Amino acid sequence: MTRKHMIIKNRSKGVKLPVKYNLDGIFIRESTIHLTSYLGVLACTMVPIRYKTWHVVPKQLKDKLWDSIETAFSLNRKSRRNCMLTMGKCFRSFKNLLTVKYILPFEDQLELLKRPPIQYTFIEDEDWTIFVKDRLSDNFKEYREIQKERRKRNIYNHHLSRKGYAGLEEEMMVASGSTETIDRSILWKKAREKKDGTFYEVAIPIIEKIDKLLKESQENGRSVSGSNDILVEALGTPEYSGRVRAKGKHYTPRQYFNSAADRAVKDFIAASKEEQRIFQAEVLAKLSQVRAVTPQSDVSSSNMKQKQLLLPEAVDKPIRKVEDVTPPKAIEPQKKVRKCELAIGTKENIVAGGTIILECGPNYLVVVDAPYDSSAPLPIPIPGQTTTVGAAIGYQVLWPTDLVIIRTPILVNDVFGERFKTFMMKEDMEMIISSKEVSSNCILYYIWHLHRKLIDAKQAERYVFVNPALVSKAGMGEGSKENRVTFYPKYQYGVLALEMKKMIAYYLDPMACQPCDDLKDIVNMAKRINPPEKQKTSKREPTWVKVVCPRQPGSVECGYYVMRYMKEIIANPNQLTLKFCGKKSYSEMEINEVRSDWVMLVTQLIITHV
Repeated sequence: MTRKHMIIKNRSKGVKLPVKYNLDGIFIRESTIHLTSYLGVLACTMVPIRYKTWHVVPKQLKDKLWDSIETAFSLNRKSRRNCMLTMGKCFRSFKNLLTVKYILPFEDQLELLKRPPIQYTFIEDEDWTIFVKDRLSDNFKEYREIQKERRKRNIYNHHLSRKGYAGLEEEMMVASGSTETIDRSILWKKAREKKDGTFYEVAIPIIEKIDKLLKESQENGRSVSGSNDILVEALGTPEYSGRVRAKGKHYTPRQYFNSAADRAVKDFIAASKEEQRIFQAEVLAKLSQVRAVTPQSDVSSSNMKQKQLLLPEAVDKPIRKVEDVTPPKAIEPQKKVRKCELAIGTKENIVAGGTIILECGPNYLVVVDAPYDSSAPLPIPIPGQTTTVGAAIGYQVLWPTDLVIIRTPILVNDVFGERFKTFMMKEDMEMIISSKEVSSNCILYYIWHLHRKLIDAKQAERYVFVNPALVSKAGMGEGSKENRVTFYPKYQYGVLALEMKKMIAYYLDPMACQPCDDLKDIVNMAKRINPPEKQKTSKREPTWVKVVCPRQPGSVECGYYVMRYMKEIIANPNQLTLKFCGKKSYSEMEINEVRSDWVMLVTQLIITHV
């Protein structure tokens, strides 16, 4: 058994081996081999074999194992689940090895089974005695026969060794130079390919079905997403609970298929990067060779703002010398435009308003519409031509994407009792997709999602929502532009649920803080201004109840917890009095459900509005 001397030596020096991850948070590349081997050593040497299954191993021992992993590897704490799954598999494999090689062949020679094998000195005599007794019992023999029959039905064996499906996908992406997620049917097929490029006969019919369905998908636009995808159709059997076929033990069906919207957004972004980079180089080259059209040269009886746009024609013939170039033709305005604001240095330093023409790698090609600071320099000047914002009015220029503030106006209907406009911010999408700290704008959209669900269920009259931007102290700071509320870390999101008939104010805080006096003042003032019908003459203030609810484990999850609170209260209002059945915190899967809901709503809004 390998002892991974390099890792042990590094650990003694305080050196940690870094672990690489793919987009789904699964460890990959060479570090995976070292980590997997180390996990196997820990599972075999530190976990007594008297435990029948990995599930009954005490939490204290698992915590100790995790501490050992963290002292040897630099990895994300979210990797704990995947590490435990791997150790559970290694623990099961090790006990199977002991059973098949050192117990069953000698079941008629009990004298030879009194002590553990000499090469496994870490196995205690008492543990070995318990283990042998269990493995020779009639219950285990019956269980073993059942598992052998189950294994016989698995006729499509892969050839992945320790790299697994995550390693295979990474290998295929590197070989193709692509950053797009690979369909799992392709991974399933590749995992069963022999070294000579052929397949075992038993797998050939399935592989032919996969090839046929992939071809149909490319030609006819056939959808391949969801739990009824190409692999399910080719195999002819539905997805079962547990792991996801062709993805490995680190995925569950609910986690994998519910995050389809997340992956769709990431794949779309990744797929266009290389194409945009090449196009950007072409645009810069051509812009530098097009003669500048001065603002005075196109003044006519039409509006002064109707400038000519410097977009060169995409032709194959050579570009002529500058002195021979005729002025470019004016481009008709597009029917659908994306307005934006342009900044320099930081997003707060806005110097102009503009219109986005198209994406171009790490930049946008934009038209400068209105300067706010005419003397400000262009971040990417056109060589030999325009260099300042004031001189670039009406011209097309490249502008870094991180300094372009895009505003997609969204009309929100009836959620808060009135219609109003808000903006779809790129930063909001990045927060949700990357599980970062969320803005109140993100929470607003999730409230919209809940309201739409209530309408579908014909229960919209049961609940009234209040716009968080109207009652949040976070919006009182400097820079609360763009009809959104800036989130200041010193403020904490919470949920206030008012039961008007009983005049009870339920307060839920992910950090278990008390409601602030400002919030109580807001509620009392609102009640005085617009009292309930049956209490118009009453001056009674609501009774405040601090609800015992799941608590966030870190410092950035409060927004997700607030959205989850609202989701669960609407599903079961009794949660307020049942104290959420004593739940201490939310699992990663429960938070991912909220993120998936949010992404699905926003995806629909983008399709509708953009």
